[in-house]
Amino acid sequence: FMLWRYPETPIEEITTATLLVVVISNGIRVLYVSRLKRVDLSLACLLVVVALPFSLLGSAMTVLLSREVFTLGFSVLLMLVGMYLIYRPKPGLVAPVNQGWRREVQDSEGATFLYHVPIRRSMVVVALTAAVSSLAGIGGGLLYSPLATRVMRLPYSLAVPIAYVLTTFVAGIAVMLHLGSGHTGPVLEDVRALSIGLIVSVPLAQRVQALLGESVLTRALAFGLLIVAVRTTVLAI
Repeated sequence: FMLWRYPETPIEEITTATLLVVVISNGIRVLYVSRLKRVDLSLACLLVVVALPFSLLGSAMTVLLSREVFTLGFSVLLMLVGMYLIYRPKPGLVAPVNQGWRREVQDSEGATFLYHVPIRRSMVVVALTAAVSSLAGIGGGLLYSPLATRVMRLPYSLAVPIAYVLTTFVAGIAVMLHLGSGHTGPVLEDVRALSIGLIVSVPLAQRVQALLGESVLTRALAFGLLIVAVRTTVLAI
């Protein structure tokens, strides 16, 4: 949306705005899941520490890319995410592992989650995702959730909350870097409206999901991402 609305604006200013929207919308979600006690705090702190320097690296690389290269790369990323969501519209059951960091979390409803986290590969994928998502200006929400279940082997009820935490902090440090570098402009005027729109859309999306099912809603999102990717590519060419 930002790439279409501001065709002449430097990409580092656009990523500042999009990441700021991510920080606001995901930050509110973090507060909600924290009340449910579904955030593995020790694991989240470790992964955030690993992710932050790579988020800074990805953000710093933004200024090295031309608008055309950035736009094409962003389109490819959207296409890959869209195709993945069409292929796997809802998280499948992933067998837990018996080796790794043993974790135990009890939520506010009394449910207890026991699991092991393969910590080395988890740190690697979190670092790479932080760099890519900060470079693309998307925060990484669409990426962290499947990684948390399929790579980190977290239960789904805990995977989404930790994805919120990672996304908020990764996007937050990237925003601080961009703002400190003076990457501001008229594009920031859209942040308030976009943030409100995202926050309001969450309960609406949950209702639609309850009516249509998760697979239908996810595939609709995937096709939307593909359409956006194609149009963005055409604009870049």
